[in-house]
Amino acid sequence: MFLFANILFAVAGFGGPGIDEAPPPAAGFVQHDGEVEIDNGAIRYGTAGDFDPDQKHKVGVLLSTEVYEAIPAYQTVKSEKIPPDSARYAQLMKQATRAYRAALTKVAKDNGYVLLVEQGGIRGYPVTEVTADVIAAF
Repeated sequence: MFLFANILFAVAGFGGPGIDEAPPPAAGFVQHDGEVEIDNGAIRYGTAGDFDPDQKHKVGVLLSTEVYEAIPAYQTVKSEKIPPDSARYAQLMKQATRAYRAALTKVAKDNGYVLLVEQGGIRGYPVTEVTADVIAAF
Protein backbone atom coordinates (compact mmCIF):
# COMPACT_ATOMS: atom_id res chain seq x y z
CA MET A 1 0.00 0.00 0.00
CA PHE A 2 2.80 2.42 0.93
CA LEU A 3 4.59 1.77 -2.37
CA PHE A 4 1.36 2.35 -4.30
CA ALA A 5 0.83 5.71 -2.55
CA ASN A 6 4.38 6.84 -3.41
CA ILE A 7 3.94 5.84 -7.05
CA LEU A 8 0.59 7.66 -7.19
CA PHE A 9 2.16 10.82 -5.78
CA ALA A 10 5.05 10.64 -8.24
CA VAL A 11 2.83 9.98 -11.27
CA ALA A 12 0.22 12.56 -10.30
CA GLY A 13 2.90 15.18 -9.68
CA PHE A 14 2.23 15.51 -5.96
CA GLY A 15 5.02 16.20 -3.58
CA GLY A 16 7.24 18.24 -5.90
CA PRO A 17 7.23 20.91 -8.58
CA GLY A 18 5.34 20.08 -11.74
CA ILE A 19 6.52 20.68 -15.26
CA ASP A 20 5.25 24.28 -15.35
CA GLU A 21 6.29 25.13 -11.80
CA ALA A 22 9.54 26.75 -10.74
CA PRO A 23 11.80 24.65 -8.55
CA PRO A 24 11.99 25.63 -4.89
CA PRO A 25 14.57 28.24 -3.92
CA ALA A 26 18.10 27.04 -3.15
CA ALA A 27 19.00 26.28 0.46
CA GLY A 28 19.20 29.49 2.49
CA PHE A 29 17.23 31.48 -0.07
CA VAL A 30 13.66 32.69 0.38
CA GLN A 31 11.56 33.32 -2.69
CA HIS A 32 10.37 36.93 -2.75
CA ASP A 33 7.62 37.92 -5.16
CA GLY A 34 7.80 34.74 -7.23
CA GLU A 35 11.00 35.33 -9.17
CA VAL A 36 13.43 37.08 -6.85
CA GLU A 37 15.30 34.93 -4.33
CA ILE A 38 16.99 36.50 -1.30
CA ASP A 39 19.22 34.84 1.27
CA ASN A 40 18.10 36.65 4.43
CA GLY A 41 21.40 35.77 6.09
CA ALA A 42 23.27 37.71 3.39
CA ILE A 43 21.45 41.01 3.97
CA ARG A 44 23.88 43.56 5.41
CA TYR A 45 21.63 46.65 5.34
CA GLY A 46 17.82 46.83 5.26
CA THR A 47 15.32 43.99 5.52
CA ALA A 48 13.63 41.75 2.99
CA GLY A 49 10.30 43.19 4.16
CA ASP A 50 11.34 46.68 3.01
CA PHE A 51 12.18 45.40 -0.47
CA ASP A 52 9.58 45.44 -3.25
CA PRO A 53 10.77 44.44 -6.72
CA ASP A 54 7.66 45.93 -8.31
CA GLN A 55 8.76 49.37 -7.06
CA LYS A 56 12.18 48.88 -8.67
CA HIS A 57 13.98 49.31 -5.34
CA LYS A 58 17.74 49.68 -5.64
CA VAL A 59 19.85 46.81 -4.34
CA GLY A 60 23.61 46.91 -3.84
CA VAL A 61 25.93 43.94 -3.43
CA LEU A 62 29.28 43.87 -1.68
CA LEU A 63 32.11 41.71 -0.43
CA SER A 64 32.25 42.31 3.31
CA THR A 65 35.66 40.67 3.62
CA GLU A 66 37.14 43.32 1.32
CA VAL A 67 35.42 46.06 3.28
CA TYR A 68 36.76 44.77 6.61
CA GLU A 69 40.27 44.53 5.17
CA ALA A 70 40.12 48.31 4.58
CA ILE A 71 39.02 49.21 8.13
CA PRO A 72 41.95 50.55 10.22
CA ALA A 73 40.85 48.80 13.43
CA TYR A 74 40.66 45.46 11.61
CA GLN A 75 44.04 46.09 9.96
CA THR A 76 45.51 46.55 13.45
CA VAL A 77 44.05 43.24 14.59
CA LYS A 78 45.58 41.49 11.59
CA SER A 79 48.98 43.22 11.60
CA GLU A 80 49.52 42.83 15.35
CA LYS A 81 48.08 39.29 15.36
CA ILE A 82 45.94 40.13 18.37
CA PRO A 83 44.48 36.98 19.94
CA PRO A 84 40.68 36.67 19.64
CA ASP A 85 40.28 36.00 23.36
CA SER A 86 41.85 39.33 24.41
CA ALA A 87 40.11 42.52 25.50
CA ARG A 88 42.04 44.51 22.86
CA TYR A 89 40.70 42.24 20.12
CA ALA A 90 37.13 42.74 21.35
CA GLN A 91 37.62 46.52 21.51
CA LEU A 92 39.12 46.76 18.01
CA MET A 93 36.52 44.46 16.45
CA LYS A 94 33.77 46.55 18.04
CA GLN A 95 35.32 49.65 16.43
CA ALA A 96 35.63 47.83 13.09
CA THR A 97 32.00 46.70 13.20
CA ARG A 98 30.82 50.23 14.02
CA ALA A 99 32.82 51.60 11.09
CA TYR A 100 31.45 48.87 8.80
CA ARG A 101 27.83 49.57 9.75
CA ALA A 102 28.28 53.34 9.50
CA ALA A 103 29.78 53.00 6.00
CA LEU A 104 26.94 50.69 4.88
CA THR A 105 24.34 53.12 6.20
CA LYS A 106 26.02 56.10 4.53
CA VAL A 107 26.26 54.40 1.13
CA ALA A 108 22.69 53.10 1.32
CA LYS A 109 21.16 56.41 2.36
CA ASP A 110 23.26 58.59 0.05
CA ASN A 111 22.45 56.40 -2.97
CA GLY A 112 18.88 55.27 -2.25
CA TYR A 113 19.57 51.56 -1.73
CA VAL A 114 16.82 49.66 0.07
CA LEU A 115 19.05 46.60 0.52
CA LEU A 116 22.76 45.94 0.65
CA VAL A 117 23.42 42.22 0.26
CA GLU A 118 26.52 40.05 0.26
CA GLN A 119 27.49 39.05 -3.29
CA GLY A 120 25.54 35.97 -4.32
CA GLY A 121 22.80 36.67 -1.76
CA ILE A 122 20.13 37.76 -4.24
CA ARG A 123 19.04 36.16 -7.50
CA GLY A 124 16.71 37.23 -10.28
CA TYR A 125 17.02 40.99 -9.71
CA PRO A 126 19.39 43.66 -11.04
CA VAL A 127 22.03 44.81 -8.54
CA THR A 128 24.87 47.31 -8.33
CA GLU A 129 28.32 46.47 -6.98
CA VAL A 130 29.04 48.81 -4.03
CA THR A 131 32.14 47.35 -2.32
CA ALA A 132 34.40 50.22 -3.48
CA ASP A 133 31.77 52.80 -2.46
CA VAL A 134 31.54 51.34 1.04
CA ILE A 135 35.33 51.34 1.39
CA ALA A 136 35.45 54.94 0.17
CA ALA A 137 32.92 55.92 2.86
CA PHE A 138 35.55 55.48 5.64
